[in-house]
Amino acid sequence: MRHTITILTALLVGCSGVGHVATSDPNRKINQAYSLMSQDRLLLAEDMIRQALVSFESAGDKPGMAEAYNAYGNLYKNDFYINGRWKAKFKELGTFDGTYMKSIENFSKCQDLYKQIGDGSGEAKCLLGAGNAYGLRGETNKACEHYKNALATYNNAKQAGGNFKEPQMLTGYANMGELIEAFISKEGCGI
Repeated sequence: MRHTITILTALLVGCSGVGHVATSDPNRKINQAYSLMSQDRLLLAEDMIRQALVSFESAGDKPGMAEAYNAYGNLYKNDFYINGRWKAKFKELGTFDGTYMKSIENFSKCQDLYKQIGDGSGEAKCLLGAGNAYGLRGETNKACEHYKNALATYNNAKQAGGNFKEPQMLTGYANMGELIEAFISKEGCGI
């Protein structure tokens, strides 16, 4: 029976990869995973993130590992994951968590890695993701705490200059600081 499940999973993941170019570049795998998430192709997205994380770990690439954990955090709070058609399959595979805690755990790993390498903008991005996951859990106080920490971390990193780089965003906001402030306002946190 377990052998049959493995074969079926391989077929499902393989078939869901139609339209994506095979690559060994873990950064491209992360980008493809986000594309797949937006298309409700979450089994393949999860596998792409796993493959990327393995590559980053074997290379000792902490920024890459942080990005993989960030991608996992986003996957595990994605509405398609929580409420979508693949929910039963994720349960069967043992990777389903409808409580958002799996998302929060991955954002925490992301934050820890970015903190180790001194990347404040990356750390702020992970804090923002965790805050959003807490908000989805209905834990407003923890969401607000994470949003405020994200804003402070982002502002400190930006003011320090050095190797600061603005995180890439697919939003209509000018920068991450504005995005974090919008989450603070939406959650009713106050500043």
